[in-house]
Amino acid sequence: MVMISCLLFCALSVRLAVIQLIQGKDLQSKAAEQWYRDLPLEAARGKIYDKNGVVLAESRDVYSIYVRPNAVEDAGKVAAVLGEKLGLDIVRLRDKIDGARVSEITIMRGVDADIAESIRGFALPGVYFTLDKKRSYPFGERMAQILGFTNIDNEGQNGLEGYYDDFLQGVDGAALTAADIAGRELGESAEYLPSIPGCDLTLTVDTKIQAFAEDAVRTAYTEWGAKNAYMIVIDVNTGGIAAMASAPSYDNNDPPRDDMTLLNALSKNKMIVDVYEPGSTFKIFTTAAALEAGVVTAGDRFFCPGYRIVDGQRIKCWRTIGHGSQDLSEGVMNSCNCVFMDLAGRLGVETFYDYLEKFGF
Repeated sequence: MVMISCLLFCALSVRLAVIQLIQGKDLQSKAAEQWYRDLPLEAARGKIYDKNGVVLAESRDVYSIYVRPNAVEDAGKVAAVLGEKLGLDIVRLRDKIDGARVSEITIMRGVDADIAESIRGFALPGVYFTLDKKRSYPFGERMAQILGFTNIDNEGQNGLEGYYDDFLQGVDGAALTAADIAGRELGESAEYLPSIPGCDLTLTVDTKIQAFAEDAVRTAYTEWGAKNAYMIVIDVNTGGIAAMASAPSYDNNDPPRDDMTLLNALSKNKMIVDVYEPGSTFKIFTTAAALEAGVVTAGDRFFCPGYRIVDGQRIKCWRTIGHGSQDLSEGVMNSCNCVFMDLAGRLGVETFYDYLEKFGF
């Protein structure tokens, strides 16, 4: 008997050591998941500034409101207050609280601070608040396509908000409260895991130049009845974008989320994502390539009758009566299509594309 008792004692001691020393942390973690109810503490999203430090996008405080049915003392009063303050159906709200089979119900997110504080003033048992963040754009329509916008979870959807989302997003925290198996709080103490704010972003855009650009594109869009109007202003010293304007536009604080076709059309930055023919602005690259390759000199002369036949196809010059005889500099000055067809022909397809690749296209 003594031997059996010793063996049992040894076995229990080993088991106890395994639980405490080896499995202790894992079991404590699993226990904490059952002991605590957590409410998220949303991290502040990083701000976006123009080159002079003017705020273009920031996060303002809003609240999410939750109800824990097991902690509610008067469901009728809770439903009445929340329904009146938040514009919700009081009867449906009470039925939702009374019939809840979950420990926690999300009533509404993105509630303005003044409304949340007025509800907090009623000191309703079972009603809880968490501080969240909502994106705000002080200039409304200005730079809407550049900045983009976020969804209700503060995740970047497009524009710079989407492209730099991993940097702008912070790390959410949480408020932990001990509760019993039914979800009732045990005491009033809570532990907080603080959130970590996201990184800020500074642009090369200048809001003053942006304002001039947007006024210009809106005027052009209206006066000419255009489908779209765009403008890009580049700092010649750095290559940085000083302004990028587009019309029509939309208010970033109130994007048309109920019409996804319209939202996609208005929020799309066509200056970046669309493909379009560069036209005569491309002729300078053809000229540079031809001079560098040695297939033309400044003294070479060309004759423009108003068209060229290329691969059996008649391609017109923009001046259909032709420019006549001209040298290279005159051809560039006249933006003569025939001169540049001749230069491209002298270069040949492979050499022409090699130079375009060296230019970065």
